[in-house]
Amino acid sequence: MSQPPNSYMLRRMPPKSLARLGIYAALSTALVAGCGGGSSGTTPGTAGATGSAGATPGTAGATPGTAGAAGGAGETGSAGAGTAGATSTAGAGGAAGAGGSAGAGTAGASGSAGAGTAGATGTAGATGAAGIEAIDFSTPGMSAGCGKAPDLTGTTLGYSGMTFYKKAVSFTGMGGATKMAEYLIALPANYAMAKPSKIGFEMGGYTRDAIDCIYGDCWGFAVEGHTAGAIVVSLTQTNPGQLHPPQTADPNNAPVQTGWELSNELENNVAFFKAALADIEDKYCVDTKHIFAAGGSSGGDMAQYLGCWMGDQLRGVASVGGCMANTIAPVAGTSPMAAPMRGQENYANICLKTVDFSPCKGNVAVIMVHGFEDPHIPWADARITHDMGWMPKNGCGTTSTPDLATVHTTITAGTVIVPPPGMWNTPKVPYKIMCSDADGCATDYPVRWCEHSDPGYDNSTHGWPAGMTGGPDGAGANIWAFWNSLK
Repeated sequence: MSQPPNSYMLRRMPPKSLARLGIYAALSTALVAGCGGGSSGTTPGTAGATGSAGATPGTAGATPGTAGAAGGAGETGSAGAGTAGATSTAGAGGAAGAGGSAGAGTAGASGSAGAGTAGATGTAGATGAAGIEAIDFSTPGMSAGCGKAPDLTGTTLGYSGMTFYKKAVSFTGMGGATKMAEYLIALPANYAMAKPSKIGFEMGGYTRDAIDCIYGDCWGFAVEGHTAGAIVVSLTQTNPGQLHPPQTADPNNAPVQTGWELSNELENNVAFFKAALADIEDKYCVDTKHIFAAGGSSGGDMAQYLGCWMGDQLRGVASVGGCMANTIAPVAGTSPMAAPMRGQENYANICLKTVDFSPCKGNVAVIMVHGFEDPHIPWADARITHDMGWMPKNGCGTTSTPDLATVHTTITAGTVIVPPPGMWNTPKVPYKIMCSDADGCATDYPVRWCEHSDPGYDNSTHGWPAGMTGGPDGAGANIWAFWNSLK
């Protein structure tokens, strides 16, 4: 078998988320009318003794006894008595000050209570200090479609005991254009409109549509998901390839050669994925805490991208023969080569060569399945995505169990590794797959690497490994076993 002119663009074979209280002291102004002077002649003399206590001027003493009584009246109306009155007023002011002190004390007590409440909030924030949010996955999330009768209209497709319903959804794509794309959805046998079901999306490779994915390109995914009680959705990228022309008259759904993740495709496909998810959540009862996305080849790159930039909405992703692609912004790393458009991609420019997943949103559980000799999405680039991207993003250490070198040695045993172009003619020891889990990852966010030797559609180990019978050595079974182990 000879090398195709552009290995990445090789046409694939057909199917396989106090009060501040101010207490104001009323100022009691003891305003005693100046009429006290008139009454001073009638006030008892004994009050005059009180007046002397107020330091009444000597002239007042010269006043007859009755006038002394007026001095007593001066005590009643100190404000009008001159200096003695002023002194008494000051005393009254002191009493009012005491009232003010009491008010300040009350305010202080309320302030202490407020500080305690703020402290409790700070404790909750400490959970996010590690950068990984703690989420209760034991309680399912309820989508808007819970309680509604499911939408079972449209064209149907039967496959391995499942019934897929074909749906179309419109969305706003590049340049603000209204576009349309299709998906196929199958409900689990035990589906109940009041009980949320987890959901798994699958995406095929370049030029491959939802039907290709179901019938072989994503071998075992639909069957294993159905067995796990999940809603299974197979997506066709926008502007699908010529193998299966569009079944709608929408002009935006033209039959062109496309994939999922490159710079002239990604924006439309991300918008389509979000629109499809919203449509499904509105029509069916979805567990919004258990949304998964998987893909092969170009679809695997897309799953990686969604895991990064929609990680706050997804529970887990699976990439088969994929990497974190070198595509349009936002990107989670760099490449020395410009982001290619479809038709310009090759094994040298398709993946990011350095990665930084710190800008990614949220966290997801990750499983990567990769062929040891893959030239389309190079094995070494996939390892960069895994080792330098997902492992640190999910708080893992730098080691895995079993050791990744041991996995690689085991899978390649018996095969002479030949670089392109000779690799397409090199016999493989097929149908082997071995997985390794990163050590020390954050609870609920494991990272798993699976390496395989399945020759695939072009003898390069790039395809979705099916194994001889689609049993435990197939990618579909490994992906769902990983996802089913999560809370």
